[in-house]
Amino acid sequence: MRSILWIDDEPIVNDMGVLFLKKLGYQARALYSGIEALSVFRSRPHAFDLVITDYMMPEMTGDELTQRIREIRPDIPVVLCTGSGNLPADTLANWGIYAQLPKPYSIGDVSRLVRNLVEESGQNHKGKPAPGMTLPEGCHDPARICGI
Repeated sequence: MRSILWIDDEPIVNDMGVLFLKKLGYQARALYSGIEALSVFRSRPHAFDLVITDYMMPEMTGDELTQRIREIRPDIPVVLCTGSGNLPADTLANWGIYAQLPKPYSIGDVSRLVRNLVEESGQNHKGKPAPGMTLPEGCHDPARICGI
């Protein structure tokens, strides 16, 4: 079973994200800060198949967290969840982020994104470096990454 790390400083957002992921058949762990997430990830970097992180959090933003996670494990796909509108694909690529999940989102949005990143063709995109912004197969619209 695939395991996903979900990070957001708002408890209701974490609860909803984990509920969606569990309904879709994934294991999910919610954490409330980038610092906490980095500590958990550092202790077990291969325990997760995907990281979904909020962009705006106190103490450490999602892009900072992504950079730290990539220093530990460069191959893990990271998704940035944001209510600040769509960020440009080249900005996401520079941050090492595979996709973004705009708020508000539905269970269908989460399902498509996660399936594209960790389930498509039985691959989990390991070994594909994020700086080149390799989009999942079937994703043809960089402005709305992964068909979300």
